[in-house]
Amino acid sequence: MPIDSCNELKIREKLEQIDCFMLDLDGTVYLGDHLYPWSLGFLDRLKELKKNFIFVTNNSSRKGAYYVAKLTRMGVSLQAEQVFTSAEATRYFLKSNY
Repeated sequence: MPIDSCNELKIREKLEQIDCFMLDLDGTVYLGDHLYPWSLGFLDRLKELKKNFIFVTNNSSRKGAYYVAKLTRMGVSLQAEQVFTSAEATRYFLKSNY
């Protein structure tokens, strides 16, 4: 569905209020091995607005490098530091607290 100019302005205003976006991967940015049609446009918009964003996943069975490679194959331009897995979150928590 096309976005009219009034809604476009409202969306832009909301995006400008947010400093950093945490984007879940499977089911949000892509499903399985298929990028959602709106994902690249949204990521491009975030880059246009100079917004920070990271990709997060609760799948602890793979390292971040796997997701970087997968997203790159799908046409997403990103840095390794932009992917954060639940296993990495656990490691950081344990290192910080024990």
